[in-house]
Order: sequence, then C-alpha cells, then structure tokens
Amino acid sequence: MADHSDAPDAAPGRDPKLISKEEAVRRHVQHLYLYAVNLTPPVRKKFFEELKAGRFTSQPEQAVPRGVQKEIRELLQEMTHDGESLDISKQVVHLWAKRVKQNGWEITNTRQDYTSNIENATKFRTGENRRVREELQKPNMKCGQIVTVHSDKEHRQINISESSVRRIAKRKFGDEPSLQPAVPKLMKIQGDTAHHNKCRLVEAERWLAYGQDYVDGLWFADESKMKFSPQMNKKIDIQWTLRGNCGAANWYEKPTHTAQINLFLVINITGVVYHKVYPNNMKKVHYTNALKHLRKKVNENAEDDDEDAVTMTCFVHDNLWGSGQPKEMLNRTFGDGKWTQYMGEPCYFPHKTKRTPVRHLPTREYKQRCLCEFPDGPVKASYCPKTNLTENCFAQLDRILLRNQRLEIAAGKPAWPKHGQTSGDRAHGGDLCEFWKKKLKRAVRDLNQYKQYFRKLYATFLDRCKLYTSRQSRGKRLKTTKY
Repeated sequence: MADHSDAPDAAPGRDPKLISKEEAVRRHVQHLYLYAVNLTPPVRKKFFEELKAGRFTSQPEQAVPRGVQKEIRELLQEMTHDGESLDISKQVVHLWAKRVKQNGWEITNTRQDYTSNIENATKFRTGENRRVREELQKPNMKCGQIVTVHSDKEHRQINISESSVRRIAKRKFGDEPSLQPAVPKLMKIQGDTAHHNKCRLVEAERWLAYGQDYVDGLWFADESKMKFSPQMNKKIDIQWTLRGNCGAANWYEKPTHTAQINLFLVINITGVVYHKVYPNNMKKVHYTNALKHLRKKVNENAEDDDEDAVTMTCFVHDNLWGSGQPKEMLNRTFGDGKWTQYMGEPCYFPHKTKRTPVRHLPTREYKQRCLCEFPDGPVKASYCPKTNLTENCFAQLDRILLRNQRLEIAAGKPAWPKHGQTSGDRAHGGDLCEFWKKKLKRAVRDLNQYKQYFRKLYATFLDRCKLYTSRQSRGKRLKTTKY
C-alpha cells in the first residue's frame, strides 16, 4: 500500500512526517470528499450532479448521497500512515466532510485549534481565586453575595456566578487546603433501624388484617410545632472557612428556648374531633386534660344512633411519651386495648471501640436484625407518618394558611409577619403568638368543613399499608416517597 504521509498541502517549514495520524485522516477525508476522484462511477456521477445543481449550497441541510461517506471510509481503511492503517469511525468522516461543505467547498485547517481549550479559556486565574477566597472568609459572607471580582487579565471587574464561587472554594489553592462549608448540622435520619422496619411491617399487616370497616373507626392524633425563630437553610445560609476550623457546633447562634406554639389535633373519618393550641411545648398535664375532653367525645360517639355513624375502634397516636404513657387514663378514655402502645426502644449493642465525645461512653450500634417481640394489640411505629393521617392534615393546614394569607392580601389587608420574627407587630396587634394562634384556629375550622377530604384519606389508608408489606419495602422506607 502507498504511504500518504507526505501530503502536498503540508504546512511550510514543517516536516510532513511529523503530521499526526489524526491530522492525516482529516486531510484525506477532505480531499476525497471534495474531489471525489476515487469514488465508484455511479456514486461520483450522482454526487457531482447534485453538486452542480446547487443543492448543497442552497439547502445546507441537504443530505449527502448515500454511499459517499461509506466509500470514503473504505478507501481510508486501505491507506496507511507511518506504517499504520487509517481505521476511522463514521462520525469522524461525517464531521470533516461537513466542514468542507460549511467552508464553501474549501479545504479547512486540519490542525487542532487550542485557542479555546481549558487552559486558554480559564476565566478565573490565580489572582481571582485568591480574591474570592479572601472574600469568603469574611464574617457572614455567602457565595451568592460575591457577584464580581477583579480580573488581572482584563484589568477590570468581571462577573462571577454563585456556582463558580462554590467551585473555587472547594478546590485546593496552592499549599492552602480547600475551604469547608460551615453549615447547620444535617438532620439525622431517624427511624432507619431494623427495629423500626419490623414495627412498621407489623403495624401495616395488623391494619390490613383488620380490614376497612375497622380502619374507618380509627381516631388519629398527633402534635405539631410552629417555631418563631429564624430557621437556617443548609444550602442557602452557608459560610466558608478553612478546613478544620468549623468546630463541632453549628456556625449560627440558634436560641435554645425559642418562642413557639404547639397544635394537638385529633381526627376521625367525619372530620376534626378535638384540637388545642398550646404555648411552647405540650406537656403531659395538657395531654391528660385533652384525654378528659376526648372521653366525652368517645361517649357521644358510642351513644350516637345514626346509621351513618362510625364507632371508634382504636386511638392511634405516635409514641409521644415513650414508655411513660398514662395507661390508666388511656384505658378509662378509650377502653382496654383500644389505643396504640409504645413499640419499645430500638435494640442495640455497645460498640467495642467507638466512644461518645463528652462522656466517653460506648456508642450505640443498632442491630442489623431485630428479634424483639412487640406487645399484644395495636402498636404504632415511630417515624411512620404514612400510617398517621394527622400528618396529611398538617400539610393541608399549611396550604390553607397560605391561601388565607393570599386572600387577605388581595382584600387590601397588610401582609402577614415573616417567619422568624419574635417581636411585636403593630399591624397585627403586637403579639405574634396570639396572631398565629388565631390564624391556626381559623385554618382548623376551614379544614373541618371539607368532610370529603377526610373520607378520601381513610379510603386510601390500606393502600399505604400495602406499600410497607410489599417485597420492595418489608417495613423499610420506600425511596419513591418522602418517608
């Protein structure tokens, strides 16, 4: 085979043998495509006819006749460069033939253009990186607040995006280590143990065994907090510091005792049975007082002779007090065995070497397989909001609060106070706790008007239980859902 390394269009003052194999391939493709000398007569004739008709120039997207690129590739496979065969892919033939067409049917430069490579296209060099890192280490400085930086190359301020600032902070800079984000501590994923998984599975199987008639008589209860302190976002409210200087605590000052209100809500298939808003946390005395009110509701439910009335079958509440549940009070209120019991503490064993940072006690390692026996009767699994319909009601209350706020703004009333304010607000009476209590109670009343909403929740309860009994779950949290 002939060696085509000494092509006639080599650059002046350059040894043709120094041309790389890739560059030789590009030059051969362009010459074969432009002149069509070595093509078979039928293909060459059709190619020149369409070229003469001006289809490629008047219609840039016009496809090349079938067989042209294929024959070019076959011809290249018969050629050699510096003793190596020119084996080439279809994509390379198509790309460099297309360049001839786009260049007005002229040969293009086959050398690689390095003017736009990563080194020459670098926008932020050493000086810019140093200035960005110095700005980030100032107190309370965030990535989004740096919008420009002085460029040594252009001698002016240039724009910089937040993502570029983050990349500069995460990379090492000379002998300096990378910057580490000092962010609020991540929320620990609770309930991800074998004990919780087993309890979720047992609970779901029990509800499925009881059937829909029993489920319609369930009373669900739960409590929710509304805090009035600023809540930091771990992705937005971020500071940067040298690695190792973050410390064990959160970088922001979070008040230990913050203003908040607590909503205790009890629902059944007909709507809201009982609700109460408490200042700060709901204490055990509040819970026992609520049980007294619920006892009257249970008696009224048992004495109801209406055909559509649903008798209470079980009181479902999360493990609020753990093993310290007021059992006698619960038995007097709902009856023996008609309330969910505590699932027990997750089974664990002390670690051999790991110790806690302060008291140096052995850390708890949860067992990979749970062999615990749960109490007889209904048991409520912790961290399983899918089987507590009150959690859905809390989400619906959030939507109702947002709707009410927009309606008031549309009516010309002042906007509601922003989250995180604790001082008085003259536009809303001066006491934010009382303001939010009023708005929350109104939202509960609005929620209680949607009777069909509660019936839909109860109708889909057993479908939620089936998710935990499926082969993909078996009590584990499903990745397709939030929980």
